[in-house]
Amino acid sequence: MKLQHLNPALVLLWIAVAVFAVNTALVWDWELDDALIYARYIDNFTEGNGLVFNPGIKVNGLTSPLFAYLSILVVPFVDDAKNAIMLISALAVVGSMLVFYKLLGRFFIEEKAAAISALLATNTPNNASIALVEIGTVAWYSEREIIDILGLVTPEVGEFIARGELSAWTDVYRPDYMLVHEPLWELEVGLYALMEKATVTDVTEFEFPGFRLKHVVE
Repeated sequence: MKLQHLNPALVLLWIAVAVFAVNTALVWDWELDDALIYARYIDNFTEGNGLVFNPGIKVNGLTSPLFAYLSILVVPFVDDAKNAIMLISALAVVGSMLVFYKLLGRFFIEEKAAAISALLATNTPNNASIALVEIGTVAWYSEREIIDILGLVTPEVGEFIARGELSAWTDVYRPDYMLVHEPLWELEVGLYALMEKATVTDVTEFEFPGFRLKHVVE
């Protein structure tokens, strides 16, 4: 049984955070030369010498001044500059994970995938074939035959894409339905070719923001 109630992106996020937390705890006391360069600059700043490596000599040896500024803000709340640097580094990594999770949420993951697939299941027969770009989640949740118009899992289409022939797949495959974005993505221009070769109508019962389901009738 498929665990459709699980959000794969969220599970991945928590696993990544857990692994990172353990790794951070294990290496917290490690000292890297580059990190100690930052620590020296920050120590001099907090001691009133300015953001310098050697007092009285103004040379910027920091590859990321912003990182140094953020670390300086944290110093009053931790023991020293080294701990401040480690904390800012850890927060930056976790922040990157959260950003990545949010980006994944834009590509059919979470409730969006289940909702779209439920609509497809309601508005298409079990034996229907569907052409689309984002194949993974729709294939998993809807269990319909998929025509991958980017050619990853559909033979011959990849060669068409490599030659820049974005509509050529319609000469080989004729889907029962085509799921497209609104506005139409450039990779979905095969819809226009289908409209020249068959009758293409909107499935008005399929209502989901940013998407349209087209029915291809011979």
